[in-house]
Amino acid sequence: MATNRLTQEEIVRETVGFYNLNNRAAVEKNDLIGGYSTSKCEYITPDNRMCAVGRCLTEKGLERVMRKCPDDSADVVDQIVGLDNVLKKKYTGHNQLFWFRLQRLHDNKNFWDEKGLNDKGVTQVKDEFGVIL
Repeated sequence: MATNRLTQEEIVRETVGFYNLNNRAAVEKNDLIGGYSTSKCEYITPDNRMCAVGRCLTEKGLERVMRKCPDDSADVVDQIVGLDNVLKKKYTGHNQLFWFRLQRLHDNKNFWDEKGLNDKGVTQVKDEFGVIL
C-alpha cells in the first residue's frame, strides 16, 4: 500500500493550522539573572503538547528521540537517529534543514497569537518557505 507523502508546503500549512500561542510545546522560562524570558521547545511536554517535529513522529519514534536525544534540535536528531527513521511515513522525504526551519517557526512566540499565526508569522512563512497564507 502506497503512502501519500506530504509536500513541504502541505506540512507548513498543516503546522500553521494546528498551533496557536497557547498550544505550542514551547516552555517559557524566566531568567532570574537577566530578567527576561526564554522559550525552550520540548518534543512532548508533561501536559502532552508536542512541538512541530514531535507531532510528526511515530509513537516509537518519539520514544526513541526522547531516549537518545530529548533536548536536541532536528538537525542533531537527524544525525543521531535519522529523521526519516522516526517520522510518520507521510512526513518523510524532507531534509533536516526543512525540519529545523519548521521548528524555528514553531518555537518563536513572536509569530503566534491566541488565534494562530500573526502577521509577523505570516510574513515569516512567506519569506522562509515561499508559502502564501
